[in-house]
Amino acid sequence: MGVVIKQSSISGIVTYLGAFIGFVNTVVLFPAFLSTEEVGLMRVLPSIAFMLLPMVQLGATQALIRYAPEFKKKPEGLPQLLGLIAIGVLIGATLVATVLFAFQRQFVRMFEENAALINDYLYAIAALIFLVGLYSFFETYCRVLLKIIVMNVIKEILLRVMTSILVSLYFLHYLSLDGMINGLILIYAVSLALLIGYIVYLRQFRFTFRFDTLDPQQIKTIANYSLFSMVGASGTYIILNIDQLMVSNMLGLEANGIYTTSFFFAVMIELSKRAILQITTPLISESFENNRLDEIQKMHRQLSINQMLVGSLFFIGIVANLDNIYALMPNGDIYAAGKYIIILIGISKLIDMTFSNNNVIIVMSKHYRFNVVSILCLSVLLILLNWLLIPLYGINGAALGTLIAVAVFNLVKMIFIKWKFNITPFTLNTVKMLAIFAAVLLPALYIPQLPNPYWDIVLRSSFISLLMAILVLSFRVSAEVTGIYNKYIRHKLPGYRA
Repeated sequence: MGVVIKQSSISGIVTYLGAFIGFVNTVVLFPAFLSTEEVGLMRVLPSIAFMLLPMVQLGATQALIRYAPEFKKKPEGLPQLLGLIAIGVLIGATLVATVLFAFQRQFVRMFEENAALINDYLYAIAALIFLVGLYSFFETYCRVLLKIIVMNVIKEILLRVMTSILVSLYFLHYLSLDGMINGLILIYAVSLALLIGYIVYLRQFRFTFRFDTLDPQQIKTIANYSLFSMVGASGTYIILNIDQLMVSNMLGLEANGIYTTSFFFAVMIELSKRAILQITTPLISESFENNRLDEIQKMHRQLSINQMLVGSLFFIGIVANLDNIYALMPNGDIYAAGKYIIILIGISKLIDMTFSNNNVIIVMSKHYRFNVVSILCLSVLLILLNWLLIPLYGINGAALGTLIAVAVFNLVKMIFIKWKFNITPFTLNTVKMLAIFAAVLLPALYIPQLPNPYWDIVLRSSFISLLMAILVLSFRVSAEVTGIYNKYIRHKLPGYRA
């Protein structure tokens, strides 16, 4: 876990710094500088590209992580694998862009009633498909190299800073709406160029397109795995993005602007998970390669309790301060309609974090086909839930559908992993952490509101953090947190005796 702790800790800092910039963009700049319709447009264009990403990748990036440990053992093995997968990504991007324009009329009809503005920017979606596909490929390669810090600086910080500048230029009338969308494409292009430059700097830009030494059966195995991964990943990206598309389609871009802005707050809860999974995924692949199920079990439980702890802290902090956030937010009275979205999606993120890295364990194992079946079933369930709940509850219906689907999905995966590997993420500490969550949340919600929202945020957040720290350390729910406290903090406290 040494590499995990070092890389994920630094990446976690980078991720949270990026989250702060994203917070400024989402809570201040976007509501102040853009209409809700323009916010919805800026969110939905990349979302469409990301939803199509698995078809662009043809499942090849998952194959890169899965087979990299095996190919590293051979001379020129990894460059051959990289070349093979790069070809797959380029073919996939070309096919998806071609299909998009071939079925342009059908796509236009889908949004013309409530979100016709999307149809003016099909070229932007096509460009983003190529850029996001290539970026994802090189990002995966960095994860294989266990070099995720600079990658995260580009993705979490630079991309958001460039977005801040872009939106500001539009607000100051230096750019038209078309100029802002073209600028969005340029931002992704610059991010891709910087990531490639970093890999060149590491002297790891090593590709070969000579496959004569590869065993045809091995290529067939990789292709088979990639195909299943593509189908499974397609379901995953549908799960992550279909709510935005259905809200835009059924309620309009303005509703999607409120929905995606609210969704951002919930995403902040799981930032630590994103940083950790980037480094643990290749390590789990390595553990399966060496048949070390004990290491996977240990990592699974460590990640579960620590993610539950961090996720609980952020969930309570955000939910308890919602009234303050809307009071300070430009056009907060409009965006307050998304309050229950934050709560419902936040609970779904907390559930996902607590169930740990169950998805990674299945995908990196020989049972990866189960992941495909379960994700496809979940995708269908989520679409049906949104179709039923959005007409009944509006944007809150989309959030409720996501919560139900995520809870069912995680429960099914946990049962499967227990059955196949006898691995579970939960211990007695999980029960303790659940009790601590309730013990901190209830008083945090009912503390009387101060007239000044700034002071209320400071005092309420301080109370939440202090109470959480006292309870977590007192009940020793996390060995890692207790170890950090004993090593770096305890001896500095007044009255400490060695």
